[in-house]
Amino acid sequence: MKRPSVFPVAALFVLLLLSGCAGKGAASWEQERTQVMESLQKTEREQAAVNVTLDQMRRRIAELEKSLEEQLKLNSKLSARLDTMQKSRASSKKATSKVASSQKQLTKKLKKIELNIHSAAKKGSSSTMAINPESEKNAYTSAYLALKSGRYDEASQAFKTLLLKHPQGEYADQALYWLGESYFAQQKMKEAIKAFKSVANDHPNSAKHSAALLKLASAYQVSGRKGDTKAVLQRLIKEHPDSNAAGQARSRLKIIEAGQ
Repeated sequence: MKRPSVFPVAALFVLLLLSGCAGKGAASWEQERTQVMESLQKTEREQAAVNVTLDQMRRRIAELEKSLEEQLKLNSKLSARLDTMQKSRASSKKATSKVASSQKQLTKKLKKIELNIHSAAKKGSSSTMAINPESEKNAYTSAYLALKSGRYDEASQAFKTLLLKHPQGEYADQALYWLGESYFAQQKMKEAIKAFKSVANDHPNSAKHSAALLKLASAYQVSGRKGDTKAVLQRLIKEHPDSNAAGQARSRLKIIEAGQ
């Protein structure tokens, strides 16, 4: 924007003064010359100050316009981001609903299979179960599903029944271990210790042997039998030195010994 010039204003001011002084003569003009020049200089300074203020206002307006433009761009980005998040949330809710529905259907199927297995196990006679490995497997599966569903009392009863009918069966060691787990979950430490000891002492080749020793140590520890706890952990490390259970046993021993 073009600035207004101070010279036309000053010239007009001079003409007015000259016209006023024309009648006074040269002597009067000489006397007032200094006053006129000071007035002109004052007018120029005031005009310069106005121009500076105008420049500052123009710069401030330009800054505000730039800031407003940036804010509008940011608002646009935020709006797009919010829209994306809302769409993602809606999609996530839909997916969660599908998963929940699938889980519900799977639970129903699992319950149906469990009931069928339980029913088949009940229908078979004792003599038939003794010579039929499939009957033992069905009874074991039914008890295991009860345990994993959190029905610990039902599971312990089912494992006890299985062991009575198949004391030397294919699943005897597994049934003893899970029987101990079901008792442990019910805080029946005396019964849990008995079951885990049976696996540890009577089934040395069981796939659950190291796990049974670790769980036996836990049952002893909960019962406050520190000496038995340490002895079982040391046995576990000796008999299964490279197992994951042995690694946990070493860590527990350190904690027990540090607390002494």
